[in-house]
Amino acid sequence: MDKLGYVIEEAGLTILRQKGTALLRLSFGMLYSLSFILLARGWVTLLQLESNEKENPLKNSNPINALLENNTDQTLISFLGILKFAFLIICLAMLVFVAFYLFSFLQKQFLLEKDELQIKAYLGSSALKITGEFFAPIAIILAFGGICGIICGNYLYLQFYKRAVWWVKEVLHSSTHYLVIVDIPFVLLMTVLLGLQFLYMKQKITALN
Repeated sequence: MDKLGYVIEEAGLTILRQKGTALLRLSFGMLYSLSFILLARGWVTLLQLESNEKENPLKNSNPINALLENNTDQTLISFLGILKFAFLIICLAMLVFVAFYLFSFLQKQFLLEKDELQIKAYLGSSALKITGEFFAPIAIILAFGGICGIICGNYLYLQFYKRAVWWVKEVLHSSTHYLVIVDIPFVLLMTVLLGLQFLYMKQKITALN
């Protein structure tokens, strides 16, 4: 616990020394998570809309009107399918982007601080402790920004839901539902990504000895 407290304290001091950079990273984390969860929620909503349209039976008994209605429904379903695919591609592209960004950014930081990290290793600090001191400031800022983005996303969604007309509300899920199927999986995915990056950096720092 003492080591963990020391790492967090050092991370806090590092953040304070680099306020400008920390603010930019915080803004990036916030905007990224806000954009992703809104797009992911949009994708889930489009899935629901498409499902509703496919299950919606034709109510018009007139054959000509039924044919016209069927053509209109098929056009709408096709349009929803295109939108759904576009939202999915954007979400996947954002996940690939953040993985590449973290990898390249940490590589750059490692090269910049390599001499300092090597000195710490020679002085007897464990690879785990050195990695924690190196990784914690970045992880804390991005995590805090991500949480702020999720909170903002939920607030914006609630405001939209309150002001939406009744037929829009019929196809929207509750905020709790989106929290379970979008927000929590996103947090878990980002945690896994940061964990993998941490293990990778630990391996590189261990090789300095």
